[in-house]
Amino acid sequence: MIHTDQIDFAVQNFLTAPTFLVSDAGGGESWRQYVPLGVSCFIILDILLGSPVVNIILSPMRNAVEKDAEENGGVVSPQKTAQPKYGNKFNDPMMGNGSRIDVDELVRQTKMKLSDKKDLEDYLERTKTDEDRIKDLKNKIQRQLDN
Repeated sequence: MIHTDQIDFAVQNFLTAPTFLVSDAGGGESWRQYVPLGVSCFIILDILLGSPVVNIILSPMRNAVEKDAEENGGVVSPQKTAQPKYGNKFNDPMMGNGSRIDVDELVRQTKMKLSDKKDLEDYLERTKTDEDRIKDLKNKIQRQLDN
């Protein structure tokens, strides 16, 4: 027959045994301190290599979006795009299918817009009435007096 003193001793040993095992596992914690360093090095290396791991992980989603676009006649539904909500690849030159920006074309378009603006300003200056010129002169004098 088992006495209550033996049961109390067994329960007390059972409760202190895990504490003893955890305290002896101190040698196992030595590798845990290097986990953040390893993860950080892995992420930095992945970024430096052009994110091949991220591309591999995200490729099934991209394939699904492209397949859906082919089925819908080239139209991608907004719910299935992986693009952020604040922009899309059609209006943001920094986002898209990875193609490069044609800088010469961008410069040409900017110069064309500036020349169009200059032409408009010249046209408006030529078509001003005498009253508009007087108002402009008054505004110019007022600005000089305010400064």
